[in-house]
This record gives sequence, C-alpha cells and structure tokens, in this order.
Amino acid sequence: MASHPNNPETEIKGGYTLSMVLFLDGADDWLDFSDGIETFLIMNNQLEWLESHPNRPSGGSAEKEWKRRHKYAIYAIRARSNYNAKQMIGDLDSYQDAYEILERNYKPQGDGTFRDLSDRFFMITLADYKNVEDYTKAIKKLSNQLAKLGVTIPEPLVILRYLQGLGSAYSVFYTSFTTNNQILPDKDDEPGITFDFVALKTKGYEKTLAQEDASTALAAKTLPATTDAALAAAGETRNIEVPWCTYCSKAWHTKEKCWVLHPNLKKDARAGKDRRGHVGKKRKQNDDDDSDDPVGLIAHFGMTASNDSGNLLHTQWAIDTACSRHITHSREHFISYQEIPESACHIKGLGGASCSPTGRGTVKLRCKVKGKSRAIHLTNVYHVPDCGVNLISVAQLFKLGADVRFTPEQCKIKTKDKTITATGRNGCWFLDTTLE
Repeated sequence: MASHPNNPETEIKGGYTLSMVLFLDGADDWLDFSDGIETFLIMNNQLEWLESHPNRPSGGSAEKEWKRRHKYAIYAIRARSNYNAKQMIGDLDSYQDAYEILERNYKPQGDGTFRDLSDRFFMITLADYKNVEDYTKAIKKLSNQLAKLGVTIPEPLVILRYLQGLGSAYSVFYTSFTTNNQILPDKDDEPGITFDFVALKTKGYEKTLAQEDASTALAAKTLPATTDAALAAAGETRNIEVPWCTYCSKAWHTKEKCWVLHPNLKKDARAGKDRRGHVGKKRKQNDDDDSDDPVGLIAHFGMTASNDSGNLLHTQWAIDTACSRHITHSREHFISYQEIPESACHIKGLGGASCSPTGRGTVKLRCKVKGKSRAIHLTNVYHVPDCGVNLISVAQLFKLGADVRFTPEQCKIKTKDKTITATGRNGCWFLDTTLE
C-alpha cells in the first residue's frame, strides 16, 4: 500500500484539504468539525481502514501500519482543534479513542442544548447573515444539530421557518411563493417541495433585488442636476431671510418670542384669540407632537415612491433624517387611528409637492431585539395614502430620547430598554422587521 506523507495538510485528493475542516473551538463547532474530519479521511482513503482496524495488533508490519494510519488521523484532529482539545487527546494513539473523548466533551447534548438550538431555530432571520447563501447554511446546520440530539424537524416546517425568516424585503416573494407552491405533501402521496428547491428560488429572488437596487442607483445618477448652484444659474432661487430661534432651532420667531422658552407667551396668544372669537375646535395632540399645525417634510424621499408592491420604500419602513413626522401610506398598519380634517395640516415634499394626511395614530411593528422578535409601538404616525412610503422620523425619535447612530451598513436606534436596527441599502436604512 502506498505510504502517506507525514503532514496531512499536503493531502488534496478529491480537492478537500485539511484547512477546509472547521476549527474545533467549542460545542457549536462540533457538528461541522466531525463531518469535516470524516470527509477528509474518506477523501484520503483512510476512514474505512481505521474503522475496520480499531484494535492495535502485536508486532510486525501490521502494528507498524496501524500506528502510522492512526497517527495520521490523530494529527488531522489535533491540527484543527484548540489547545484544550489537544490536551485531552495528547497521549492517545488510537483514532477511535481520540474521537470519542472529543465527542463526549464537545458534542451538544441535554435539555439546555435542545432549548438553545430550538430558540435559535425559531428566531433565526436573514438579517443576521451576509446573504441568502449564509442564511441557508445556518438553517441547515441548526436542523442537523437538532437531528443529532434525536429531534428531527419535518422538512415542511423547516421550509416555513426559512421563508418566515427572510424578512419584509421578501414579503412579495413569500406571498407569491406560498400561493403558487404546495409546502405540505398532498393526500395522494404527491411529494411537496424540497428545502433545496426553496433555497434555489430564494437565491434567484436575491439576485432580482440586487438588480433592482443597481437600476435604482443608476437612475439616480442620471437624474438632472438640482443642486443649489444649478438652480441659481437658472434664476430659480431667491435668498429669503426669516426670523430664527437659537433656543428651539425653529424658524419664524426669535428667542425672545419662543413659546418653548416662554410658555406664558403661548397662553397669552391663545387668550387673545379667545377674546377675538377666533377659537376653533381644538385637535388633541400626542405627547411627542409640540406643534399646533404640524407640517411634515419628506425631503429625502420626496413624493416619488410608486404604489408598486415590490418597491422597497412601499413595503418597508425607512429611517429618514429629513422627515419631521412618522408617515405611512397604509391604513392597515394602524392599531389605533384618529381621522384628521383635510385642512388641518399638510405634508410637504420636494419641488413644492404636498398632500394632506387623512389620519393619525399608533402603528405596531415587530422588530428583532436581542435576537428575539419583539413588538414595538410607533406613536403619532400620520396616514398619507398618496405618499407611497413608510418613513420613521429621526427628529421624532430624538424627541423621545432615542440615540440614533448611522454607518453605511447599519443604523442603530437605542432607547432606555431596547435597541433596534436598520440595514443600509443604496443610501437608505430599512428597519429590520420580522414576521409574526
């Protein structure tokens, strides 16, 4: 029989090197580590011989061959294990003994492990991973780890959990896929769809989203210039000076006449209106709305979002630094709702476009908080059917005492008791929501 080199790392038969085996550093690594070691030994024509020769022979060439092969396998295990694991098998010369000791110490087992794996399986989402490929591998890994504990999850349930974890960006795909495909096998023993089939379709939709994002970015680059310099050159601008309050940072009044700094001025002004008989029906204000006639500003997104269900701005909640009010186009988002008279306030956007909200209330969203799906309530949200977008106002979050921080990849919103995140895409940040 041909001899093997002393260093297993040089073995590349079948294209599987030792470096491809996951490094064993804890219980979470055991499944991939054990599978990787077995695959490596199989590809190098070692595992079958090792399993059929567990006992050491006495003397002669047979003992020499046994020692060489077992030493080879133990070297492979040690090369991909942490310090503690190496210490456990340091004096062993049998592959089976070394493997069994590591299995006893690192293989996940018991109720605690079962609860942890179950929680992770039912809370896993695409937002936790870089792409659909990594998310798919994670779902498979959790299913295999549970199977190692003797808990086999039916494939239809794995598929459903996989689809639910995709998030709001895939809501159109989720609806279309579940409508046109049967997850459960029918009564005539016709097989249902497989997990691999679902994963393949999801990866295809991921490419579609990427193409849409690229097209949107290209279209934005080709829009006519509307910078201040361009407008000024066309004679379309005028410099207008208005009063500015240095205390509350709002226009049309000075610090001396600021109602926030001098509440008595507000009372005097209202009292004057009462005396003149101009008091109208008062509209109830929420705690986080400090204006009598709120004017929303959609400066970042304008009024350009279409009502296409596939549009990200239409289906997801975007974090907007220029919007002065929370805004949604959908009446279905509200759990409490109060109609607003048509002339009560106006929402203004770019280019002078404006529309009137039809109502205001509280919206319930489900977001990922510390790895678990939690309900959050967004108050004082304006219902603007014609805007076609869902916007969360950073200004309103600041009023509630939230800490909002942005990076190109993510936005973190921290309150006193929770932290929620939003994922950055093409200069926009979309709230990381979960399904029920």
